[in-house]
Amino acid sequence: MSSLKVATAIAGTLLVAGLCEAQTPPVIHACVNPRSGQLYLSRDGRCRPNYIPVQWNVQGPMGPAGPAGPEGPAGPEGPAANAPAATSQPALVVVDSLDQLVGITTDPFGGWVGRKVGDDWFFFQAGADGFTPYAMNFFHTTPDCSGDRYLSTRNNGLGLGYFSMLRGTTLFYTPTVDPSSTQVVAIQSYEQVAANADPSAPGSCYPYSATLPMGVATTVDDPALAGFVAPFRIR
Repeated sequence: MSSLKVATAIAGTLLVAGLCEAQTPPVIHACVNPRSGQLYLSRDGRCRPNYIPVQWNVQGPMGPAGPAGPEGPAGPEGPAANAPAATSQPALVVVDSLDQLVGITTDPFGGWVGRKVGDDWFFFQAGADGFTPYAMNFFHTTPDCSGDRYLSTRNNGLGLGYFSMLRGTTLFYTPTVDPSSTQVVAIQSYEQVAANADPSAPGSCYPYSATLPMGVATTVDDPALAGFVAPFRIR
């Protein structure tokens, strides 16, 4: 049988099979005349005299995966991201009668004002009348209020700022941060400094027994506090 004739016959058969793909079984049956190369499809696989049956699969088995192709070129650079929109919500700012900035208030009803001194934020009380003196209490580990003064660490929270007591331009506070309240101290007395008394001098001593989370008190001076003029207000 001529190779050209067989190839031509198979090509014509595949064309017919493609046109009838929806009705074609998984295996294609055909009959070929080995002398003339003539070929025709057989639905049941039986052939006329002088023809021999042949068959082939509609689709062969999947071959192995080919090698990975080369890496493609880098894509173009994307557009720059938009900057986040700035918030328009202002802080509650406290100013004096000359419109000088005193600080920001975190609790306007309690009169708590935050102010940055150096690298740290300090929170203390102020009212519409300015910085009103009040009595200050310090704690001691001795029965006669001698030795270091202590203040509670509970008011320092997680350490973003320090609770403090203001007298003149001096802020009294403890730098100890103890969110879990594990640094406890055995207190034996407390010292009260009257509202108009000098806090550098000893105050009145009273017995007091408790074990509390405490830290040693220290001070920081903010000379700018002397320049504010009451009344204060929120701007």
